[in-house]
Amino acid sequence: MSAPCRKIGCMTRKLDFEVAAAVMRAAGLEPLEPYPGNKEKWKCRCNSCGGIVYPSLGAVKNNGGGCRKCGLDRSSGARRGSHDEAFAFMEKAGAIPLEPYPGSSKPWKCECVRCHKVITPTFGNVKNNGTNPCAYCSGKKVDAADALKVWEEKNLQPLKEFPGANKPWLSICKKCQSEVSPRYSDVRVGQGGCKKCGYAENRRKQLGDAEAARNFFLSKGLEPLVEYPSSGKPWKSKCLKCSSVVSPTYQSVRSGTGCGVCAGKIVNPEVALQLMLDAQLLPIEPYKGSAVKWKCKCLKCGKEVAPKYSDIKQGDGGCKYCAGSYVDPIEAAQLMRTNFLEPLEPYEKTDKPWKCRCMRCNRIVTPRHATIQRGSGGCKFCAKVYVAAEEAVAIMRNGGLEPLEPYPGARKSWKCKCLACGMETGAFYGTVKRGGTGCVYCAGKKVDPVEARKVMLRAGLEPLVPYEKADKPWKCQCLTCFKVVTPAYSAIGQGQGGCVYCAGRKVDPQDAVTLFLENDLKPLEPFEHTEKKWKSECMKCGRIVYPRHHMVKTRSGGCKYCATKGMDFTLPAYIYLITHEEFAAHKVGIGGEHAKEDRMTDHTKQGWKLYKRKTFLSADDTWEVEQETLKWLREERGLKPYLSPDQMPQKGWTETVDASEIDLPSIWSKIEEFSRLVEERKKSITA
Repeated sequence: MSAPCRKIGCMTRKLDFEVAAAVMRAAGLEPLEPYPGNKEKWKCRCNSCGGIVYPSLGAVKNNGGGCRKCGLDRSSGARRGSHDEAFAFMEKAGAIPLEPYPGSSKPWKCECVRCHKVITPTFGNVKNNGTNPCAYCSGKKVDAADALKVWEEKNLQPLKEFPGANKPWLSICKKCQSEVSPRYSDVRVGQGGCKKCGYAENRRKQLGDAEAARNFFLSKGLEPLVEYPSSGKPWKSKCLKCSSVVSPTYQSVRSGTGCGVCAGKIVNPEVALQLMLDAQLLPIEPYKGSAVKWKCKCLKCGKEVAPKYSDIKQGDGGCKYCAGSYVDPIEAAQLMRTNFLEPLEPYEKTDKPWKCRCMRCNRIVTPRHATIQRGSGGCKFCAKVYVAAEEAVAIMRNGGLEPLEPYPGARKSWKCKCLACGMETGAFYGTVKRGGTGCVYCAGKKVDPVEARKVMLRAGLEPLVPYEKADKPWKCQCLTCFKVVTPAYSAIGQGQGGCVYCAGRKVDPQDAVTLFLENDLKPLEPFEHTEKKWKSECMKCGRIVYPRHHMVKTRSGGCKYCATKGMDFTLPAYIYLITHEEFAAHKVGIGGEHAKEDRMTDHTKQGWKLYKRKTFLSADDTWEVEQETLKWLREERGLKPYLSPDQMPQKGWTETVDASEIDLPSIWSKIEEFSRLVEERKKSITA
């Protein structure tokens, strides 16, 4: 019988009871109910222990499942090992078991083959960790009888039962009858025991052989004057070399030292006295030591000083008054009075401010003695390096400033009110005293935001953001053209700037397009600059032209073909090169062959002479050659317009050049070259 599988399109067959029961019986289980399914719990009886269990057929088939209790018993037995193997291993380790094997982790009563004591090691520790089975032989445990034997060897009589290896054990020393409490662990390793007997033994070892010590001192040039104290105590002796009495220790002499006087470590008072006299110092008390201050009288200045012998020997020290490192308070006061300063407090230190009264101006000052001694310092008021607060206030008021806070000092900003503009400002006393302007607003260095806004409004500009800085662009709206501009306040304040659109310095692209459309010109490319040619289409004749914005704006430009004035671009024209001897100038220009006004006639009347001229069938070609020639003169040769409008009332001054910079043949050669290029370009377009 088959049943549908949970997976789509799959069929599986359910086992018959007998087939499933055969698998369970092979595992030692007897089914007690019908077969429920491969993964379902199936009630069975274990044939080994008789217990009721519920394994699934799948578990028994896949991993050998069955009775849990029997499985645990089998694994435990495998871990415990066999009884015979455990017995053999313990005997080999030096422990004879006295009871059956209990398991690897349980204490096992045994007898040690070495000390024959009863021990309880675990089989697991001995086998896995290599532990010595006997705790007594390994020193981890101490038997009371063994401890008594050790005590007997150390002449100790216990007064209490053995407490343990690491606890004090109250006992009596058999030698000195002292009551002691040493630890067994210390005594066993050679420490502890009776402290009194130990001290006596150490003392004996330290004393050593007195006769041998005496002979050793004599061999080192030292004759002992008293009995040998011990190796570490000073031993009073006489140096056989310098006859000085010294007290070195036996240990120090064995280490290589000897007489401290001969070695320079100990100073003879007589030697010390002579050294001080050589340094012009007379001691007035006995010598106490090289590092102790020695009260003396200076034989030069007669003052009392206390230098150290060690400093004098090294070349330092001496009389601090004569050396200038110390000042006599009386002499210090005399020096201050010599400089017109009367001290008001006792002298303390040369570099410390000393409160005094100036005998000239009667002011209180605090100069330093060291500064006066060097020839500088004194009364800062009389020296004009300091000013009194009341004097500073008077100077500020004379400079048109009213102080709003106490005088801070000449080098610090002083908050004041300007008596001229009423603004609060920070002025420096030194600047005002030298005649400088104290108010930054009156000096134009700082601007009041309210005043700045008024200035911009008077210039026809409405600020759109708060004022920040004089030379920073300030976003405003022009009240004439209503465009947004960013002039700097400093430029407006100086009469410059304003609206760049109204001043004609900038053109709005949309305004430029509107202007061209009003003049029948349709722009064919974006607007860039008012001086640049702008490709456009004439809405009258349909031709492509390149007028400039500023020319159209001034009504002097537009479509050159539709223009009623000037040269007719539909007829032939000529290019000419003329020169003026008086002006020392050359000029390039063009004119119409059939124009009502002849340009050559106008120039001849003003003293110009024709060098050469060339006629073209198209005025467009003539104009193009002229523009290329002027571009070459201006950009490549770097020649700027030479004459001014006043010198050429007939117009045309922008096409002039300095005759000393270039000759006529060179210019005409370039005109011929450009003429050929224009002709070739026309032929290529026609072809």
